[in-house]
Amino acid sequence: MLASVGVNILAKPIQLKSYSVKGVRLTGYLPVDQQVYWVRSRPICHSGQSLIVPAAFTHPDMSIAGASIEWGKVVNPTISADLSGFCLIRDKKPWVLNLSQMKVGGLRKWEQFGTSVFQQDLLVQDGRRVPIAHAAALNWWRALVIFPNRFEVVENDVKMRRDDFQAALLKIGAQQAIYLDMGTWSEGAYISPQNRVVKIGKLRQNTRRQTNWLVFH
Repeated sequence: MLASVGVNILAKPIQLKSYSVKGVRLTGYLPVDQQVYWVRSRPICHSGQSLIVPAAFTHPDMSIAGASIEWGKVVNPTISADLSGFCLIRDKKPWVLNLSQMKVGGLRKWEQFGTSVFQQDLLVQDGRRVPIAHAAALNWWRALVIFPNRFEVVENDVKMRRDDFQAALLKIGAQQAIYLDMGTWSEGAYISPQNRVVKIGKLRQNTRRQTNWLVFH
């Protein structure tokens, strides 16, 4: 389980957003004027960490799927051909690249800048959906979404197919979007406008096995 501690009155809450696309509702978690980090130590949701969500996939042997860098230190140098996108954390802000973009300079280019990188399924690239054949059977979705003027974490409130989720992201203006681990690994948490820790995620059976997270504060 994700740990939580008492929240003080100085906590900066996440701004909740509600989207409706053709009768289907999505929830957005908007970190206002906040920074983002990729971490491999289990985080605690409190006044200094206002949103926590699982990030990259975890293999059965507890290793992280795909290439990854943490604060400029390479964790896994092998780029997976099965995962089409990369989330970069540079200057405490997220960026999304595809495989072709990452090959220009490779991981070493980002290692020298102290960047954090993890690999995941790309959902939207340059305002267009990206096919993900192996994920077609999934029906709960969460994504880090880059808009022209902000970034948010967005998830569906009711079960929906991958292509419908992608279409909904495009309707609300997503320019880039990368998947965040869900399924039975979906437990996250945020600080509510009422200054309380609220857990999110529909299925949580593998929470204890999760190995990496995005943390906003």
